[in-house]
Amino acid sequence: MWFMSNSYIKTKKSGSKAVIIILSSVLAVVLIVAIVLAVILINKSDDKDKGSDNSLSNSSIDSSGDGNVDPNSSSGDSSNDGSTQESPAETDENTIATRFSVPEGYIRVDVEAGSFAEYIRNYTLKPKGSIAYYYDDETGSYFENKEASTVGVFELPNQLNRWMQCADSVIMLYAEYLYSQQKYSEISFTFANGFECDWLTYSQGNRFNSSNSTWELKADPDDSYESFQKYLDLVYQYANTDSLARDMSSSPAMQDISIGDAFVVGVSQLQAVAAAVAPGIDIKYGHAIFVADVAVNPTTGECIFMLAEGNTPATDITIIENPDTSMGVWFKFNEVGSFVKNENPGIPWSAAWLKRFPGQ
Repeated sequence: MWFMSNSYIKTKKSGSKAVIIILSSVLAVVLIVAIVLAVILINKSDDKDKGSDNSLSNSSIDSSGDGNVDPNSSSGDSSNDGSTQESPAETDENTIATRFSVPEGYIRVDVEAGSFAEYIRNYTLKPKGSIAYYYDDETGSYFENKEASTVGVFELPNQLNRWMQCADSVIMLYAEYLYSQQKYSEISFTFANGFECDWLTYSQGNRFNSSNSTWELKADPDDSYESFQKYLDLVYQYANTDSLARDMSSSPAMQDISIGDAFVVGVSQLQAVAAAVAPGIDIKYGHAIFVADVAVNPTTGECIFMLAEGNTPATDITIIENPDTSMGVWFKFNEVGSFVKNENPGIPWSAAWLKRFPGQ
């Protein structure tokens, strides 16, 4: 029994040594393979970093409204195919027409002298890089809106007040244009409750009675520009995106998009669209953004457009930058007639939301 046990032990030890040798060899091979793979991956990573230098130098300022956009990434619905197309140039000039160039292959559409389109295209901008501010209701103070672009901030006629939000930005521009053209009888906007507030009635000394939604004669006639600004403050207070959509009753086709048109969407519709692409996002308000310029490719007929917006809380009007930095401040519809204004949350803006003032 002792001899058998001793032989068994020796045999077991010999077998164990063999197994250890085999395992050691396998581990050595695995280690070598791992080192080779690590070297390959490091080289690929270096190549990738070198290739991204251009996108870093052309990164855009976050204008998403939620501060979560990666400035180096590109829009999912744009035509960014990895080419090295440069962003359209920007100058230090002080109008939309002179500050922003169009992408290669496009030309600005013609506009009629004295038209609303010409008024917006030649609207005065603050110096390039100017800060956009928002009005804080709680403190009654102005603070830098760090989420707004600084490439084009509109020079407002008066200091931003608490009421001038997104829909009011569109109202302000159209009202100021009509006033500049002395088209006083056309200056009229609807409140959220349906009340029609026109400038001529207000200028005669009538004031809005909010308790019964009627005019009451309470002041002397005053058609001064200062009185006009007070009239607009009243409109800003009671108008919203729904009432703006009613005032902009014309719905142009996307191929007929024009300067001064606006994409206007109510809160319920915006919530429904947002739920499909970003479940859980908190949408509290509707929104309106307007078309600040339009260009066309004369060969293909494709239109591109520039967008601007105010916001909630009341914010300076700013030109919107495309997440696809190769497009600069220009956007275009994709094959289903929509575009993404900012990547996060990536809500598609539809051509079906396009509106126009009847007299525009």
